Amino acid sequence: MGKVLHASGSGYFPSCIEESADSKYAIWPLEKAMQSYWRVRAWNFTAKVTVIPFGDSPFELSYSVANIFSTANQESDLVCFNEFSDGPRGVDIFFSPVKKVGDLYYSGLAGFIVDGSTGLEFVFGPDIFDIFGNEFSFPVLGADLKIGSFYLLDSQPEDYNPVVGCTASLTPSQWWSYGGTYNTSTGARL
Repeated sequence: MGKVLHASGSGYFPSCIEESADSKYAIWPLEKAMQSYWRVRAWNFTAKVTVIPFGDSPFELSYSVANIFSTANQESDLVCFNEFSDGPRGVDIFFSPVKKVGDLYYSGLAGFIVDGSTGLEFVFGPDIFDIFGNEFSFPVLGADLKIGSFYLLDSQPEDYNPVVGCTASLTPSQWWSYGGTYNTSTGARL
């Protein structure tokens, strides 16, 4: 894979890599961090949550969204931006500043997912704060990111209900080919 030169001189990402001592950013080896930004063309997201409405019995809800595509039209567009967005499905996956802690990196991968039909909302990344009253972990490219979720029973903010369990996954569904170098279904080098 070629290098993209920018102000920090590393050439690994289109923005500078920020050094950090905060262990929450120690997520991936450099190769995996770069893979999340440069190689994944589309993601699949699945989740199952356990909700305990105030004064009621617990129940489970499931949600999935397939093929959340990058808004980039081709690999060369990634030099300027990379975002995965699908407004009608309530999905926004984006990249915040890249961080480095020792030999591990955080590519900036984070997101918000809203399912209007079930009332579920998710936020993920290492910087989530306790707005939902919960915090869980879920696997992404072999490492864990934090995810928070809430369930809105009705359309009124006072009707938020506690999510007490959440299992989720974010997995690549399609890969960039880089001129036939990689299999677009598996990401394996051809």
